[in-house]
Amino acid sequence: MTQHKKSIGTQVLVDYKSTSSHLNETPAPAKRTVRAPATVTLKTDNDAASGNGRIRKGIALCAFVAVGGVTIDKVFSESSQTGAQPAKLASMGMASGEVVVANTLQALKQTIEEPETEFVFNPNNSVSTGTESLSDVPFVEVPEIDSLFDPADVPVAAFINAAPLTAAKPELANDYTQEPSQILVKIEKGDSLYGVLASHGLSGSESASLTTLPHVSEYLTNLRPGDELELSFDGSHRLIGVTREIDLEKTLHITRAADNKFESTLDVQPLERSIQVADLKLDSSLFVDGAAAGLSESMIMELYSIFQWTVDFNREVRAGDVVTVLYESFSKNGKRVKDGNILAAEYKASDSTHSAYRHVRNGQRTYFDSDGQSLKKQFLRNPIKARITSRFNLKRKHPIRHTIRAHKGVDYGAPTGTPISSAGDGRVVFQGVRGGYGNTVEIQHGDRYTTLYAHLSRFPKNLKKGSRVSQGQVIGYVGKSGLATGPHLHYEFRVDGIHHDPQKVKLPGSSPLEKNELVAFKENIEPLRSQLASLRQDNETLAMR
Repeated sequence: MTQHKKSIGTQVLVDYKSTSSHLNETPAPAKRTVRAPATVTLKTDNDAASGNGRIRKGIALCAFVAVGGVTIDKVFSESSQTGAQPAKLASMGMASGEVVVANTLQALKQTIEEPETEFVFNPNNSVSTGTESLSDVPFVEVPEIDSLFDPADVPVAAFINAAPLTAAKPELANDYTQEPSQILVKIEKGDSLYGVLASHGLSGSESASLTTLPHVSEYLTNLRPGDELELSFDGSHRLIGVTREIDLEKTLHITRAADNKFESTLDVQPLERSIQVADLKLDSSLFVDGAAAGLSESMIMELYSIFQWTVDFNREVRAGDVVTVLYESFSKNGKRVKDGNILAAEYKASDSTHSAYRHVRNGQRTYFDSDGQSLKKQFLRNPIKARITSRFNLKRKHPIRHTIRAHKGVDYGAPTGTPISSAGDGRVVFQGVRGGYGNTVEIQHGDRYTTLYAHLSRFPKNLKKGSRVSQGQVIGYVGKSGLATGPHLHYEFRVDGIHHDPQKVKLPGSSPLEKNELVAFKENIEPLRSQLASLRQDNETLAMR
């Protein structure tokens, strides 16, 4: 039994030992006694002269007491008892002035079979069951329970800490009067720094002072479409900061100081550089197997361009060829953010090995073999990255004329609009339509060499007869003009006016390194050369197992 802090009326005493004699019946084991908890409200007025007492109101359901093996269920109901006989009280062994509740009103014991009685609290403050009315039993309010939450137990920091920069509730995300916030502004065509600042509440004088800060004129005044600015506001929607991530290493921060003036800080965080190794065994193609080995698309294209003069990726690549790449990788805060240059690479075929080492010559990046010979030739082996659909054949049957007609070039099948590159440095000597060739470009390379590109869909706008072009420059786009069954490039290579197979002709090389430059080059590549040799040996050992 729970003792409340406040006593209600006079203490009620029950002599269970004496009372048990007045209860001659005990609950039958087969029966089930249902007891419902309730609140007991007792008020007793004592009369000093008569010793009489009045029990004005009371409900006690589930007063369950076990004393000496006797079970008592007492239910007190509305009653008015006056003039309790002192003699009777005395016979029960009670002192005068005490109220003994034993069998005074009526001991109600309700035994029922399943289902259990369901008590219902009616709107008129009465209690009833599903089978009988208990409207004569008044509804007694349960005393209010003290709060279980004490504000004194909450840390002060929970009330005074600043609100987060992003709205805690979605509905407050754009309500600047509630808490500080940040928004990301993406620059569009026609936008300017002044316009962005003015549209977000900054006055003209504050904008002018902001643009005079260090680094602002360099990184903020010449904004381009696609650039992004992060604007920070306080709870009253006052601009307090501008941040722009210039690149992966530099970030410009502009903040409003305590004196209400803006300050700028250029945060420079160099990237972490490391050398990574990619070792792949070709099974499908350089692009598919390179991607499976973790190389990015740009890295695969760079690898292709390095070996395009020494390896014919359309004809010479065989399953089982091994490619090893040493390249730079850059990380920021432990996360890889970009790849760098290929420092060294090796292509090992069944009958040959080609190596390449990066070297800067006359300000330009070039790759040389271990002897200082440039891998770059005067001509590209293939002016387009596409599959060969028809090879050089002087006795080929023409697919449209159906006659034996020499095919003095190589055809590359590719979608319409695929860019075509110049095989080498030279000058455009013809641009226009030439019979069955359709749209054609012819380039003169020095005194001995010429290349021809036919069946084009269109030409670059700035290309015309007499234009100077460099190796790799786009000179046209794949099409099916002239006599063509589908979109493709017809490519011819001539030496002194005579057609040669572009896939087999020996291409002239570039000039090698000078003697004094060669010594420094070999010293620089020695660590890379040793690492490639070690990896090659490991691959050979694994292949033997």
